[in-house]
Amino acid sequence: MRQILMTILLVLATALPNLSQAQTSFFAKEVDSLLQNVDKSPITSGYLYDRAMPYSKYNVFNNATDTTNYENTMQAYLELYNANYRNTRMTEPSKLMYNIEP
Repeated sequence: MRQILMTILLVLATALPNLSQAQTSFFAKEVDSLLQNVDKSPITSGYLYDRAMPYSKYNVFNNATDTTNYENTMQAYLELYNANYRNTRMTEPSKLMYNIEP
């Protein structure tokens, strides 16, 4: 029974980052369509966090009191990747996940 549960958890852990990336990319496209007539020149960083679905709550993270883990850090990276509307050089999250060990 324990082995079956571990297999199910492994499958979910593998599938969830891909599902999250697909949903967030769809979300970014929807936000882009709503903001197509908005002047983005005042946003000098090139990141518009509203383009990402904020699952990691990166915008309210307090490094003095909060802790994080591998999954939350990767989710935050995915959000920043999708928030980047200027397409600056960032490694694709799927490639990054396989290059970093949890």
